[in-house]
Amino acid sequence: MTRIVFINLPQSNSLDDKLDVPLGLLYVAAACRDIGCDISCVDLAFDGSLPFADIYAMTVMTTAYNAAKKARDQCKAINPNCLVMVGGPHPTAMPTETAMDFDIVVPGEGEWAVQDIIWNKRFYPHIVSRQPITNIDSLSLPARDIVPLQEYHRKVGEEHATSLITARGCPFNCSFCSSKLMFDRVRYRNVDAVIEELKLLKDDYGYTSFVFYDDTFVLKRSRLYPMLEKIKQLNISFRCNGRAGYNTYEDFVHLKEAGCHTVSFGVESGSQKILDLINKKCKVEDNYIAIAEAKRAGLVAKAFLIVGLPGETKETVEETKKFIDNADPDCYTLFTFVPYPGTPIWNEQDKYGVEIIESDWDKFYVIAGQGIGGVVLQTDTYSPEKLVEMRSDLLAHLSKRRWGGTVEDYEKNVTWRNVN
Repeated sequence: MTRIVFINLPQSNSLDDKLDVPLGLLYVAAACRDIGCDISCVDLAFDGSLPFADIYAMTVMTTAYNAAKKARDQCKAINPNCLVMVGGPHPTAMPTETAMDFDIVVPGEGEWAVQDIIWNKRFYPHIVSRQPITNIDSLSLPARDIVPLQEYHRKVGEEHATSLITARGCPFNCSFCSSKLMFDRVRYRNVDAVIEELKLLKDDYGYTSFVFYDDTFVLKRSRLYPMLEKIKQLNISFRCNGRAGYNTYEDFVHLKEAGCHTVSFGVESGSQKILDLINKKCKVEDNYIAIAEAKRAGLVAKAFLIVGLPGETKETVEETKKFIDNADPDCYTLFTFVPYPGTPIWNEQDKYGVEIIESDWDKFYVIAGQGIGGVVLQTDTYSPEKLVEMRSDLLAHLSKRRWGGTVEDYEKNVTWRNVN
C-alpha cells in the first residue's frame, strides 16, 4: 500500500496561516484514498514533524515556494527514496522550473493526475497532467478527517466556520488573477450534493457557519435560487463572494433569507481607469450599487481592495478613498498588488508597464501584519518607495475612518474586521 503524506505548508507572511482548511489538498488526498492509498496530512502551521512516507505531496502557492523546498529536504532526510510531489498555482504557472526542484509536478487539477501517477507508477517524466475534470461531482468529498478541523480559525460573524465549494472556475478574466490558470472554465456541483455536504458538516462536525469559496458563488440564478431555498431549510449562516454589475437586490434578498451573513465584492479600486486596465469588466458605479443593495437587504457588505495595481497613482488612491467614504462598506481588506506567475500581468509585463524587481518568493505576499504586503515591482507610474507611501496613506485613511486611530489600530482590528 502506497503511503502518502500530504503537507500543508506554513505561510509565514500570511495574516493567519491557520485560517482555513487546505481544501484543494484534501480533495487530492480523498482521490488517493479512493484507490487504496494510506493517506495522512501534516499541517506545518500546527506541527513541524513529518512521518515516514513513500510519497509526500504539497500544494504550493508562490509565497510558500521556499517553504516547500525546505519541506522537501525534510522529507528526503526521513526517506531518501521518497518522491516529493507538488501541485497548485505556482507549479501550474512554472512547471518546468518547478520540476528542477521536485520529483513530480502536477499542473492544474490534481485528482486524476495523482491517481494516474500512483496506478501506473508514472514518476517520470517529472510533469504529469490530465485534462480538466468535466464532472466534479465524480470527486469524493475532501478528506477532512485527516486534519485538525476544529483548530482552524475561520469565523463567519462570531461563529466558528469551515469552508466548501459548490463550483470550480470563474467566467471572468481579471488580469491580476490566476483562476483561469487552474480552472479553464466554470463547472458546477449538483445542488443536492452540496446540500448533503452541508448536512454532513453540520451533523458530523457540528458546524452551523460556512464560507463558500467559489470564485463567484452568486452566478447562474437558475441554479442559485433553488440551492438557496434548500440551504434555507438547514438553518445555517454563511459568507460568499458576490459580483458587482451582475447581482441584483433580489439576489441579495434571497441570500439573506437563506442565512447569508456576509457578501464580499472584489472592488479592487475606486478608479475606473484602474478597473479598465485590469480587465475587471465592472464600473465603479456597479460597486456602489452592489454595496448599497447588499446592505439594504441586511447583509454585511465587504470590499476587497488592492493598492498598487498597474496605473496606480496618488490620484487613483484618492479615488479609492472617496469610494470607501461614499460607498461605506461594512468592512474591507486592503491587499498590496503582487503580480503572480501565470497571470496576464506577469505574462505581459510590458503591456501593463510592470517590472518585477524581486526574485525572493517569500516576498510575494499580499497581506500580513498592519495590512502590509510584499513590494516586488515597480511600474511606469510608481517606484517601490512610492508604492509604500501610497499604501501607508490609504491604510491611515482606512484606520482613521473606521476606528478614529492609527495604522496600529488597523492592525489590532484587522483580525476580526478584515480577515481575507
